[in-house]
Order: sequence, then structure tokens, then C-alpha cells
Amino acid sequence: MRKGTTSAYVQFKAKSMELAHHHTFGYDLVVIKGKKKVWNLTKKESYKLEDWDFLFTLGRNVHKVKYLEDAEFFIRWGFGGYLIH
Repeated sequence: MRKGTTSAYVQFKAKSMELAHHHTFGYDLVVIKGKKKVWNLTKKESYKLEDWDFLFTLGRNVHKVKYLEDAEFFIRWGFGGYLIH
């Protein structure tokens, strides 16, 4: 479990997936390069993100991600942790 505000520069390869999970906190994300699709299962919404798109997700929103291209992004988490479903 993460504690405190933190940030990271993250890279994922094309076709990588993040399984359904949620964070106990919100986070900000900026795609630096690449394309990804995010499914917010809590809100029953999906988003396609590409270069320089911004996304804010509320805490406790269950989501999953598929990387359509090699992707690089910056993410900043708030306080709390994350739980995998």
C-alpha cells in the first residue's frame, strides 16, 4: 500500500493490460506518448487517451487499462493505497 502523495513516470508496452483495480485515492494522469484505453467500471464509461491527454480518476472507482501502443505517462497519486480486484 502506498502512503502519502507520490508521482511516477511510467512506461508500458503495446498490448499490456492492467487488470480491474481501484485506488483509495484519486489520481491525475497525463499521457506523454502513446495510446491507451481506460474503462471506468464504476461509472460504466471508457476513454481513449493519446499524446498529452489528461485524466483525473476519483478514488474507489474500479478501472482497467489496455495499452494500444507503447505508452509513457506521468501519474500523481493522492493519499492512500490501491487494491487489485
